[in-house]
Amino acid sequence: MASKKPVFKHYYQDQLMAFPPTFDELIPADTVRVVDTVINAINVAPLLEAYHIRVH
Repeated sequence: MASKKPVFKHYYQDQLMAFPPTFDELIPADTVRVVDTVINAINVAPLLEAYHIRVH
């Protein structure tokens, strides 16, 4: 039986984060989030009814 040489993953002691940041951490809480809140509050039902496609 052949012996296998262990393989070690390199690590970086100066690494700032163990995991990549999320969008919530990257996007500031100012204008972008206000726009997102306003857009999510818009009632799009009339728009969807105006562009309703009927499947036959």
